[in-house]
Amino acid sequence: MGKEPEIVADFLLVIPGLCKEKIGEYLGNHNEYNISVLKAYALKIDFEDINIDEAMRLYLSLFRLPKESQQIDRVIEAFSNSYYDQNIAMFRERDHAYVLAYSLIFLNTMNHNKKVDANRRITKEQFIKFNEKALDPITKECLGKIYERIVKEEFKTDTDEVEKIYDRLSMLQMDEAEVSSKDMLKMTTHVMVTGDVFIKYGRSGNPHNRYVFLQTESQRLCWQDKKRKEKARYIDIGSIIDIELGSTRTKVFQKYNIAAELDERCFSIIANNRTLDLQARSKEVRATWVNYFQLIAKENIKRKEKSEEYKRILSEKKAKLKQDLETIWENDILTNFANHWDYENHCPKKCKKSEGAKKGFIASIFPCLSSEDKNSEEVDLAAYTSKGLFLDIVWRKGIPPRFRKKIWPFAIRNNLELTKSLYDIIITRVTTRSNDNVPTHNDLRN
Repeated sequence: MGKEPEIVADFLLVIPGLCKEKIGEYLGNHNEYNISVLKAYALKIDFEDINIDEAMRLYLSLFRLPKESQQIDRVIEAFSNSYYDQNIAMFRERDHAYVLAYSLIFLNTMNHNKKVDANRRITKEQFIKFNEKALDPITKECLGKIYERIVKEEFKTDTDEVEKIYDRLSMLQMDEAEVSSKDMLKMTTHVMVTGDVFIKYGRSGNPHNRYVFLQTESQRLCWQDKKRKEKARYIDIGSIIDIELGSTRTKVFQKYNIAAELDERCFSIIANNRTLDLQARSKEVRATWVNYFQLIAKENIKRKEKSEEYKRILSEKKAKLKQDLETIWENDILTNFANHWDYENHCPKKCKKSEGAKKGFIASIFPCLSSEDKNSEEVDLAAYTSKGLFLDIVWRKGIPPRFRKKIWPFAIRNNLELTKSLYDIIITRVTTRSNDNVPTHNDLRN
């Protein structure tokens, strides 16, 4: 990849499957080169003749806004400059576009963040008064409509389905080489006994906070409303047979329209006769609980290997894995085949890891690409990320049947543009000529 900021900006905009959070961190970086990429990135997005809040919604759908205030400021400034340059008639001064853009972010945060008290939410009158400098030619009526649209629907980052699958696969592939299952259970059981507060999703009603904890004596996973001091409900530990990650994998979760940014905190504990669908307060809390109950499920499955229930679960997991693999092939490998295939050696690309190679941004969000260091030794970018490791597994599992007819034109590049019908005609002609010219067995004897 070239080092020109415009080329990197194009890469971040058009390549599917990139981590939206990493893109936001990269664009917000204070490094001079990153700032150049950010400016090029914002200028490449078409904001002409659309409302500023709709332009902001489009902008923030492409990546996740970084967390640090200085990074946010750089990202918003790049947006306001790009929007101003494409809609000069809307503002008297460039700073007015920046002030209004920043107030949109502030309004979105204050009115959609659940941690903000209701009495601190911004009113329409406050929003209009704050942006009085932006008035003329923007009217109060226009600001009011902007306010209503943002309050009705918050700014969200579009999460690519391929990105979700890689995260889910990496989470479910636990490395147990150093720590045995029993040791892991011993180390984290006290965390489960202490418990934590989760948002629990049910088959009916609204999601609600529940204190979830482990009872080691009765071997039960319990949950209750501590404020009401109600009797705890539970599922038997021995009935847990699987763990699912994300907010779309069970029938209970599918009933709710859960925000994309909360997907990484959701998980489901699958028991024989029900699911326990929870949203953790952080990604790290989810990881601790998922790892623990994943081991519990494995221990339980070992005792049920001969049962029909185990066979059913195994069949469902294989079907889901097949679906995930097909999604990766369709949305990542086939659409970027040149980045995955070594045309010289006619095989998937393989790289050597150079000593002292540092993890770069491009490697962290799209590990299929390789670059060369100063010693001209290839760097295995894929080795640094879970995505790269899983791409190797994907190739080893073979090409899904429904893509096998599509893969050969990519692999041989089909420079002659052969079609199946043309191929059949050529084969027929060759066969006919061979039958006319090849001597018979008797001719050879004579």
